Amino acid sequence: MDYSRLEITLGVAIVVIGALVLVLELYGRSFHLTAPYLRPNGQKWTAAAVATTGVSAAVLIATLTIGGSIVVVPGFITLNPARGLEPVIGLLFGLPGVIGGLIANPIYDIFTGKLSLGSIAGSVTLGLSSYVYYRMFRGNLGLQHFASPKVWGKFVLATLIATLIIKGIGISGWLAALSLVPNNVAWYVTFPALFLSQGAAHLIIGPILTKILYPFVDRFGLTPDTDEQVVAPATNQS
Repeated sequence: MDYSRLEITLGVAIVVIGALVLVLELYGRSFHLTAPYLRPNGQKWTAAAVATTGVSAAVLIATLTIGGSIVVVPGFITLNPARGLEPVIGLLFGLPGVIGGLIANPIYDIFTGKLSLGSIAGSVTLGLSSYVYYRMFRGNLGLQHFASPKVWGKFVLATLIATLIIKGIGISGWLAALSLVPNNVAWYVTFPALFLSQGAAHLIIGPILTKILYPFVDRFGLTPDTDEQVVAPATNQS
């Protein structure tokens, strides 16, 4: 059964288009689904923003290096606390956090002797995953009213996009396209491992750390400015 061609093409497309989206953001433009399709993102790369990028990268590198994995379901799901930081840096710091994640991955691979062509997919998908949370929660970066089905449901959707599509399909397709792993390994081992382990980290660690850290980060003025307002979920009136 020739199942791999479409999946590999999709994986490579995710990495390439994702890289273009992040480059556009660096050049001060955001892509939108409605006209005008390219709009100024309003990001000012001040000294504080650049420093935030560096700190985000350093924290990720440190946690990836020294952090272990927690077994949730033996043989199926492990929880890597460092991966739980991916949504956090996007929500807390916006684009500086996203770029911090983008540059953290290759530096970590250099330190651990894992640098390869596969690192390209790892870097792009890490940055793009953080970016998904930033874009989807621009009006509610602190995850206010998280108990509301609308908010946590949106977070679950963001996690599926980040870990099932961007991480799972993107990395697996890229590795298979470059023959870095056999096709069967890419789709039957790498894909479910990425989706399950990183999805669990995003869902469990991401909201907890964001809720704890956001008030402190916001107090220091490091959270991204948005032009949207948080609206409390509607309640039934008797």
